[in-house]
Amino acid sequence: MKSKGRPATRPIKLMDGFYIEVRNRGSKDKGVKIRNVTKELMDAMVKHYERSNKEVNVLGEHKDDKWVNDKAAPKKPKVPKVPKEPKEPKISKEPKTSKEPKVAKEPKVAKEPKVQKEAKPVKAAKAKKK
Repeated sequence: MKSKGRPATRPIKLMDGFYIEVRNRGSKDKGVKIRNVTKELMDAMVKHYERSNKEVNVLGEHKDDKWVNDKAAPKKPKVPKVPKEPKEPKISKEPKTSKEPKVAKEPKVAKEPKVQKEAKPVKAAKAKKK
């Protein structure tokens, strides 16, 4: 049964523990957050997922609805954009000539419809069989 109300607006509360975020390499979507009880288990999970060709982001420790250290908070670093160099205009080697007038195409001639053969009377066909 579908819900007819509006979606929840309250943020999700995370449990206390150590978190990592795992996603496929080169993927732009959000990854899956995985919680571990201890830091040693978190480090083991990081090694496991890196071996299976996944992109792993260590989020750090989450306790009492806050991230314990600021650098572990899930913030993506801003990469400075490199300005693109202006493209040089293309110079053609041959000088442009005047445009040639377009030749009008001949109109297509409609094909004649196929003539259907006349059907033989049914009685004549039965008489031939006997």
